[in-house]
Amino acid sequence: MNKKPIYEQIYEDFVREIKRGRYRTNERLPSVRQLAKDLGVSKTTVESAYALLISEGYIENIPSYGHIVLNIDTLISGCGEKSSRCSKAQNSRILYDFSYSDLSSESFPLSLWRRLTNKALLSEDIDKASHYGDKQGEPELRKEIAAYLRLSRGMLCDPDQIVITCGIQYSLDIIVKLSDKRVVAMEEPGYYNIRDTFINNGYEILPVPVEKDGIDLDSLRDDAGLVFTTPSHQMPTGAVMPYSRRKQLLEWAENADSYIIEDDYDHEFLYDLKTVQPLQSIDTYDRVIYLGTFSKVFSPALRLSYFVLPKKLLQKYHRLFHYYYCMVSWLQQRIITLYMAEGYWERRVNKIYSDNRRKRNAILDAVKQYMGEKVSVSGSEGGTHVVVTVSGTREQDELISLALQKGVKVYSTMPFWLNKDKAPLNSILLGFNAVREADVFPGIKLLNEAWF
Repeated sequence: MNKKPIYEQIYEDFVREIKRGRYRTNERLPSVRQLAKDLGVSKTTVESAYALLISEGYIENIPSYGHIVLNIDTLISGCGEKSSRCSKAQNSRILYDFSYSDLSSESFPLSLWRRLTNKALLSEDIDKASHYGDKQGEPELRKEIAAYLRLSRGMLCDPDQIVITCGIQYSLDIIVKLSDKRVVAMEEPGYYNIRDTFINNGYEILPVPVEKDGIDLDSLRDDAGLVFTTPSHQMPTGAVMPYSRRKQLLEWAENADSYIIEDDYDHEFLYDLKTVQPLQSIDTYDRVIYLGTFSKVFSPALRLSYFVLPKKLLQKYHRLFHYYYCMVSWLQQRIITLYMAEGYWERRVNKIYSDNRRKRNAILDAVKQYMGEKVSVSGSEGGTHVVVTVSGTREQDELISLALQKGVKVYSTMPFWLNKDKAPLNSILLGFNAVREADVFPGIKLLNEAWF
């Protein structure tokens, strides 16, 4: 009995038949759907086999046409004389990108976006496209966001507390001006692009170590006017702050007269965890500034995010930003409003959650199958990435370079550390937000070959 995965058996059968000449150069192979039907297997299995054939240079996928056989004489003999050049050319292409921030281009609802755009342009509200909009963002969109937060996160906030922006960093450019103290406590490790935003606004960074239960409260200082944290799924470690520590953090903020910036960036993707209450929903002191985004579920290119201010900061916000206009166009806000009001947002959240859960499971299974005890995996309970710690003496730069030589792109954890000397040298971020499910097993197989 053959114990190899079915997709590998299919891959090996094709390699054997291509070498025997059964399939000629430029001959089109059966479609994924047809081959899956003929073999009685899933489409994902066939896609994985074809992806592996592509990565090894046996076939190529031609858009709107299908998979064709490449000239293996060039693959086998041509690279014999010029192996260095052929290897460099072959590996210059990224075959598998385990990004943790981007989404698959195939996932964007293009036809629906086009239809809703037309609906917005033909609506009675089109006159608003010729005027400056509401300074905090369109009221209808803020109402939809408030309703979504109430249902999904148990948050009770008024639309008047919500401000629409064109990205988290631009949200922070506003928020930093609401604090009179110029020190911000940040998770160590933590978001490096967020750190730069604070630095560019003249803030001193107080790095606070992240433990298995979130940030170390004993390392906080009273002169920190802001605390930036990702308590529901810490970035990048995946640590989850328990309820008791959340309450302690809120009490500290009240006693220190400080505010907590809660970045709830991936709350839609909690796979093995019960629903984790956001700090904002249990805040009885009115000390939490809540950050939300459409990037993880919809598209980072959309550049649409928002923040929810505590009521005690609203007066100061209006005084300082009275003459600031919303940075997001009326049309884009209107499209998203329609998208949420007609129920598409909830359906998309459910779909992306299910897709990412399957891809997360596939990564865990593939790493276990190919790498076993040679690596350890953490942070897999939620989010769009896992942290892989590789045994041996190789460090991140070498591991990333070896992976690229095989056409696999993985990511360093080093940028997340302010104090580089405290960073683990052999940890890699493996994302699954953008990679196709069918590409997970062949991608991890190549990664194993690169590292071991």
